[in-house]
Amino acid sequence: MTDKQLPPRPDLEQLKRQAKELQQSAGVALHEAQTRLAREYGFASWNKLREEVEARSLEFDAAVTEFLEAATDGRSGRAERILALHPKIRAASFYTALVLGDASAVHARLTKDRSLATTAGGPRGWLPIHYICHTAVGSAALADIARRLISLGVDPNTRFPWLHHNVRRPILWGASRVAQSLPLVNALLDAGADPNDGVTLPLAASAGDIPVLEALLAHGANVDQRWATDGSTALYAILQWSRTPDGVLWLLAHGADPNTVFSENGETPLHVVARAWDVPLAEAMVARGADIERKRADGRTPYAVAELNGLIDRPFADGTICKIPLVGCRAVAARSLGTEANGEISSGGAFGIPQPIRSSNA
Repeated sequence: MTDKQLPPRPDLEQLKRQAKELQQSAGVALHEAQTRLAREYGFASWNKLREEVEARSLEFDAAVTEFLEAATDGRSGRAERILALHPKIRAASFYTALVLGDASAVHARLTKDRSLATTAGGPRGWLPIHYICHTAVGSAALADIARRLISLGVDPNTRFPWLHHNVRRPILWGASRVAQSLPLVNALLDAGADPNDGVTLPLAASAGDIPVLEALLAHGANVDQRWATDGSTALYAILQWSRTPDGVLWLLAHGADPNTVFSENGETPLHVVARAWDVPLAEAMVARGADIERKRADGRTPYAVAELNGLIDRPFADGTICKIPLVGCRAVAARSLGTEANGEISSGGAFGIPQPIRSSNA
């Protein structure tokens, strides 16, 4: 139960003074006093309390600007709270209509002034298409707005104005990963957005976003397209940072080449799996034709890389150590290690594949 309620127009400075008074009376650190005070008002932390006070204290014009900035930099919770406190924001401007996906309001303004479609403006100085493809609070009508903007001359291959690792990302990426609107993705693709932009497919695969991947494929995406940042294939690139195998498996199932070589180090995707992933994914790669004997620039095969990274040895109760089946036969495993397997083979391994073993004293 909370004992206190914030007034309609709370004063942050007064709350700071209350926190200092509590600090002195309770003999605790300031941050502890701030947290206690915030909880008395029903907030989990001082930061949450401060954000609420700031949102309530904003003048309307400042609230509109703060709403638009929060809505277009991923702070959906902040944007929604400001909107709840200032509901008139919905009808405040062309740009609030854009980020909210208010198609009727956008169409009305474009009917009055067609030039708005291709004119940069708003708090970020963006084109309208940027706002609808980078909003965290948009509706299903974003696709309808995109089609209207494109009909008025907007390029579906427009890119955002900033550089990310020396690449300006396309609005198709924003529709997929920021607005997260499949209808908007399809509207852009139908209008001619490039499914091989080197950004959208790799990042959709990294996120395991299968519906977006299917949409890109249906519009001619090349599953082996190059990641725009460093020129590696999509498969190799996403293995570096993805936290789900779903996109990797989708790429493999749709014909991605598991043996393309990254020129900077001579690695193939299987080398990355060997140092950073697990046995099931390694098995899937091998099943799709990954070359288990391919050496990277330093001469190491995927099997040797896996051993170096502790992904190989598995102890048995009798003291022997079974090597996980990154490779499919004893001879290749032995060549990968530069050793002989001494004729010993364990049977019925992790995937029913014979596995080389050695003693724990080797």
